[in-house]
Amino acid sequence: MNFRSKPPYLLHSHKSSPIILQLLLCSLWLPSLLTHASDESGIEINSEFGAEAYFYPEEGAQGQSQQSIGFHLEPEFFHADTNITFQPFFRFDSMDSDRTHADIQELTWQHSNDYSEYMVGISRVFWGRMEFTNFVDVINQTDLIEDPSGKTKFGQPMTYAAYEFEEGLFEFYLLFGFRALEHPGEDGRLRFPMIVDDDNAVFNGSSDKPAAASPDFAFRWSRPIGDYTEIALSQFKGLSRDPTYRFNGDLIDPRLTPFYDDMHQTGIELEVIYEGWTFKLESIYVDQDNAHHYAAGAGVEYTFFDLFDSGQDLTAIVEYLYDSRGDNAPTFIENDLLFGGRWSANNLGGTESIFGVLYDPKTEEQLFTLEATHRIGEQITIELALQSILSTGNPNTEDLSLVEQYQTLINSPFFDPRAFADQIGEYVEDLILGNDISQLFEVETWQRLIELDAFITTQNKTAIIEDDAFIKFGIKYYF
Repeated sequence: MNFRSKPPYLLHSHKSSPIILQLLLCSLWLPSLLTHASDESGIEINSEFGAEAYFYPEEGAQGQSQQSIGFHLEPEFFHADTNITFQPFFRFDSMDSDRTHADIQELTWQHSNDYSEYMVGISRVFWGRMEFTNFVDVINQTDLIEDPSGKTKFGQPMTYAAYEFEEGLFEFYLLFGFRALEHPGEDGRLRFPMIVDDDNAVFNGSSDKPAAASPDFAFRWSRPIGDYTEIALSQFKGLSRDPTYRFNGDLIDPRLTPFYDDMHQTGIELEVIYEGWTFKLESIYVDQDNAHHYAAGAGVEYTFFDLFDSGQDLTAIVEYLYDSRGDNAPTFIENDLLFGGRWSANNLGGTESIFGVLYDPKTEEQLFTLEATHRIGEQITIELALQSILSTGNPNTEDLSLVEQYQTLINSPFFDPRAFADQIGEYVEDLILGNDISQLFEVETWQRLIELDAFITTQNKTAIIEDDAFIKFGIKYYF
C-alpha cells in the first residue's frame, strides 16, 4: 500500500486493522468518558456505535466468504463558542481488510448571519432529488467500501460560501485534494471479477494525484417557485468522480486500472409537491476532452396517508433513469425503470422501510433492494437490508471458444481497445524476452478468460454481482 498517495486525513491499510479494532473495543467505555469530557470542556458530544452482520447465500464468484461482521464508531464533537465540528469515523470488517479504515467525515468551521454562510474544512454535501440514484450529486466521492449502494460519501476538503437574495440561494465551492474511488479488496464482495488497482490510478494521464493548488470548482443556484415548486441549477469543473477502467493486459495477475479525467458538468433539479403528489427531475450534461454525454432521471411519487385507517403511510415510487452512453456507461444505470415504495408505521419506534425493483426493459435484468429501520427506546436502532438479483439476463457464453471469448473481451466497451492492444503486446513481449512464453499455453492462463466472462457483454452488468445477494442485520447505539 502506498501511504504517500493517501490524503493526510485518511488512514486506510492492512496495518491499521489492529489500531482500529482497539479503538472500537475502547468504545465500550466511551459513553461515560465522553459524557465526563463534555461536562468538563463545554464541547457537545454525540456518538454512534454500530455493529452489523452480512450473510450471503452463495459463495463469492472468486471464492469469498459467505458471512462477515463489522463494527463502526462515529463520534461527533461540536464546540459552540468557535462553531467547530469534528466527526471522525472508524470501521473494522472481518472479511475485507480494505474495508477496515479510519476517516474524517467532517472537520469544519462555520460562520453565518441572516443572509450568508461560510464554511472551511472537510464536509459532505448532498445534491439531488431522485430516490435510487442522484446524477447531479458530484461534490463528494462515493464511499463504495462502506456502502455499496453509493449513498454514503467521503468527506471532502473545501471552502464554501453561500448568499441568499430574493432571486435565490447562491452557493460557491472550492474543492481541494481530490479523493479517488476506493474499491473492495480481493476478499470483498460486490466487486468486479478483477481487482481494481487503486494504488496505480491515472489522473489526466498522470500517476500523480492533482495538487491541492489545483482545486475543483462548483456552483449551485436554487430557489422556490410559487408554493409547490423548487428548482436548482449547478455547474461543476474538475476531475470526474466516476473513473473509467482499463485492463492491465496481464493474464496471470489481471487487474483494472482506474482513469480519472477532467470534466465540466451542468445539472438541473426540479421538484413539484402538490397535495399527495411529488414530481421529480434530475438531469446532467457532461463534457470531457474526447467525449460528452447526458443523463437524466424523472420520477413521480404518491403518498397514501393513513392507509386503511391504520395510521400508516405508504408512498408509491416510479422513476425512469437514462444514460446516453448506454452499454458503455460505467454504472448499472443505462435505460432503467424503478418501481418501489416507502412505508412508515408512524409508531413509537419510528418503523420505516424503503424498497424497490430496478428493471431494465432491454435486458430484463431485475435488482431488488430493501432497507428497514426500527428504534428501540431513545438510544438503539435496529436495521435490516436486503439485495438480490432477481434476473441477470446474462447471455450464454458457454458455446464460445476461449479464443472467441478473448477476442470479445478485447472489443468490450469496458476497455480502451487501443490501450488494451498495446498492453497485450507489451505483455507478450515480456514473456518472450523472459523465455516464459509457455505461460500463454497454461491452463491457468486461459482459465482467467473464463473467470472474466462477466465482462464479455456490457449489456448485462448485473451478472458481475449475481452471486452477491445478501441480507444485512445491524444495530446502532447512540450516546
